[in-house]
Amino acid sequence: FNGRHEEVPLEIASPRMTLKAGAGFHPVVVFRPQLSSLESVREMIRLAGGSTSRLAIQGVELRLELPSDPSYGWSLLAMYTGQSLELADCVLTVQNVDERHTQVAMIDVRARRPAETMTMTQPQPSMASPTRLSLDRCIARGAASVIGMNEETPLDVRWNQGLIVTPWYFVETGGST
Repeated sequence: FNGRHEEVPLEIASPRMTLKAGAGFHPVVVFRPQLSSLESVREMIRLAGGSTSRLAIQGVELRLELPSDPSYGWSLLAMYTGQSLELADCVLTVQNVDERHTQVAMIDVRARRPAETMTMTQPQPSMASPTRLSLDRCIARGAASVIGMNEETPLDVRWNQGLIVTPWYFVETGGST
């Protein structure tokens, strides 16, 4: 399809998936969450297919239009340690009017789920498989960090020919204990 298509938050459970715009088409997938109906769902697309899942998106614009009431913790895409996200010819847009919302990320990278960590007395985040982000010919714009991480986790980012327009950070992390 061409133009805007409003969508509700979704979870991708498939271990491998590619979303690709048809030749000559420019789809814009718009998320317009409301605080009252989605209090616990703050990520619009969540990659949930296991620790080695891969999502590839090509030629699609993803747009998050945040509600008018201030809140926190939103993300356009969310993924876990070890997963891969490949974006090509994409536009990521976060509309955060007057920067009313805090802790907003275009891509939220979360530490590995406790059930997937190795059994050790002190797990070492550096031993985990890295989260891989690959962006080719992409634009990231809006009042949000491009990558948000609450905890330390291995991260491999490759960006080829892109543009970032944001008053926030490229990577914002909470560090580690």
